[in-house]
This record gives sequence, C-alpha cells and structure tokens, in this order.
Amino acid sequence: MIRFTSGLALIGLLGCGSEQSQPTGYVAADSAGIRIIADTGTPPQLDATPIVSIGELAGDEAYMFNEIGDIEIRDDGSVYVLDGADNMVKVYDSSGQHRFSFGHKGEGPEEFLDASNLISWPDTIAVFDWRLQKIAKFDPNAGALLGTERVPYPLPLAGFPNSVERLSPGQYLIVSTTGCRLPRTTSTSRWRVFLAQAEVGMAPCSSSCERQRRRSCSSIHRTPADGRR
Repeated sequence: MIRFTSGLALIGLLGCGSEQSQPTGYVAADSAGIRIIADTGTPPQLDATPIVSIGELAGDEAYMFNEIGDIEIRDDGSVYVLDGADNMVKVYDSSGQHRFSFGHKGEGPEEFLDASNLISWPDTIAVFDWRLQKIAKFDPNAGALLGTERVPYPLPLAGFPNSVERLSPGQYLIVSTTGCRLPRTTSTSRWRVFLAQAEVGMAPCSSSCERQRRRSCSSIHRTPADGRR
C-alpha cells in the first residue's frame, strides 16, 4: 500500500500485519450451478509504520515532487513515480534510494506535454501522454526509450484518463472521468471505460459500473462513436 503524507512531498510504503492477520481458510458452496468461494479467515491488517519513505520538502530535487500523477511498484521493489507537472519519471530502489530519472517536457519521443499514467509489464515501464496521444515505452532498468505507440485519445469525448492497463501488445484499457469530484457535487459526473488499439483508435467497452464507483460518480455509460448522447 502507498500512503501520501506532507501533501505530495512524501511517499510511505506500508507493510502487512503479523501472521495473526493472515487468512485461515475458505468455504465453497454451490448456488444454482454457480460455485461461490467465501473467505473464512481474518482480513489482512496493515502495519501503520512505513517500511520506507521517499520525499523531501526541500533539498535534493531527486527526492522532491511537484505533482505526483501515478506510481508503479515492480516485483523487485523498485518504485516508479510519475511527476505530472515536471513530465518526469523518478525511479527508486526498494530502500528508497534514487536510481535514475527519465523524461521531461517537450514533444520528442522521450518527452511529454501531459504525462498522466504509468503502465508496467515484465520488461517495460510505459508512460501515457493524453495530449500527445502516445504511449512511450522504456527499459525499466535504465530508462532508455524502447519505442512509442500512437494512441488516439479525444479528450473532450473521453474525459481525463484515470488509469491505463495493458491487455495485450498494442491494446490498452483506459478508465476515464469527466467532471468527477469527490465527494460528488454534480450529477453529470461520468466514469467511462474505453478499449484503445495503438495506431487504430478507441471505443467504449462497458456500460456497467461497480457499486463503489457509483457512490462517488454516476455510472459508466456507453457513448456512441460519433459522440452523440
């Protein structure tokens, strides 16, 4: 789990609780041909003590953040922090030591105008820039550019990208919001889910919404390809 303290200046990584909080088992039941699995153990508890913290209010710029847009933690414990205001990704090891940074403002292959999301898969860390409509792919161990993909993203129709996940090579799932504020202040807020194909385009892929999202924003709805409602 990631905790933000001191505004956007500090990231704390929290560890799980003791072995007493581990699940102890499960039960399976059948209902109308549907198998239901229920956890009978105690839900895991989080230890509120940070195991590592990253960030300073003043000092070394490698440890200062302007506007954190996204974070990825890879299997080896490396932490990738996207600073959206600086259009830069700062990389730290599992102990919180800065390793390297990559990206800056511009319109070149390794540059960004509005970097909003990080995407991670085994051999790649990628950055989505909705304004430049591209996904730039980098070597996670050195920050070297591996290539870019154009992902058409019509902002007025699609809304602001909240999260981006890679489904398969060249195919991405984008969850976006339009007019969403927490707590909800307007009935016009929308969560939307799009399937994007690199170099081709994107289209709505869902008309349903999870209950928890419905509490803060109105439900995801299907938007016609021509933008009419």
